[in-house]
Amino acid sequence: MMELTNTNILTLLNCYEAHDVMRLAGKDVSLVCLPVFHIAGTGVGLLCLAQWAHTVVLEEVSVAGIVDAISRYRVNSLVLVPAVILMLVQHAESIPTDFGCVRCLVYGASPIAQDV
Repeated sequence: MMELTNTNILTLLNCYEAHDVMRLAGKDVSLVCLPVFHIAGTGVGLLCLAQWAHTVVLEEVSVAGIVDAISRYRVNSLVLVPAVILMLVQHAESIPTDFGCVRCLVYGASPIAQDV
């Protein structure tokens, strides 16, 4: 088992900043719906907190939960995996919401299909 150190986390945050990934401010609302037992979820959550953004953390990933959080909290920044983006696209008509507040969507963990 590998241990993540404080230096690992600070380096991750510095990389996000250096590459201008998810530039946030205190007025921004970010959604964390990645597992926080994994570096992706932890890293995104810490990035949001380090930039003083309001951060909404979902206990589990569901289309209804994501759509509700976006609508309720006016989320403007989120990180998703391609499979979750596909689920949102496939259910967009059955759970209508205004995604107009979202200005930054970052994806990772696997390649994304062209049609998604």
